Amino acid sequence: MGAQHWARIPGMNLSDEQRAKINRIADDTRKAHCTTVGAMMDQQARLRDLYGAQKPDEAAIDDTYKTIGKLRSQMYDSTVDAHKRMEAVLTKEQQDVLHRYWR
Repeated sequence: MGAQHWARIPGMNLSDEQRAKINRIADDTRKAHCTTVGAMMDQQARLRDLYGAQKPDEAAIDDTYKTIGKLRSQMYDSTVDAHKRMEAVLTKEQQDVLHRYWR
């Protein structure tokens, strides 16, 4: 969720500087997620090949699923971190508006 979404929340009144900072955080997070999604797709291709083998290697399949889980966790963590950094750009009053909006 970038500045364009937060700006539509009644009472947010983001400054141009805040919009730019929030958008930069959102863009950086999106780029990182694209890289992570690519790595997940590589692992899914690996699973395809492992399952397609004459005799599937259960340990390798298990490890690949664990790797996919770690990549998903990285995306979750980076999303939480980005949200915290975006919220830190806001004033206390804007944070209160945001929290009331989420309720």
